[in-house]
Amino acid sequence: MVIEPKTKAEYDKHLADAKGPVIVDFVQHDCSMCDPASLDALAKDCSEVSKATIMRVEISEGFGSELADVFKVEGTPTTMMAESVDKFTPTEAVEVDPGSKAVRRKLKCAR
Repeated sequence: MVIEPKTKAEYDKHLADAKGPVIVDFVQHDCSMCDPASLDALAKDCSEVSKATIMRVEISEGFGSELADVFKVEGTPTTMMAESVDKFTPTEAVEVDPGSKAVRRKLKCAR
């Protein structure tokens, strides 16, 4: 399941509860390139196997805009991943393609 936190408190709670890899997809509601299908498929196939926390954050306003600034998101979609919550920082998280085989291998749920 893709988590879509609406507030910083919700986002922080999901990070605090994270038990495995963390993936955050930064999107905008008017983004024509933002296709939720690959992230949704990744979450469906991999969340249970890998214990991954997978979130989609709207950056047009509110806390999402501030979070995007922290991670230096320059455009959408931008998907960031870290092996664990303690590594989900602007200096350690890396940009990934949620539809790639490499991400599935890291999550140990390759098709």
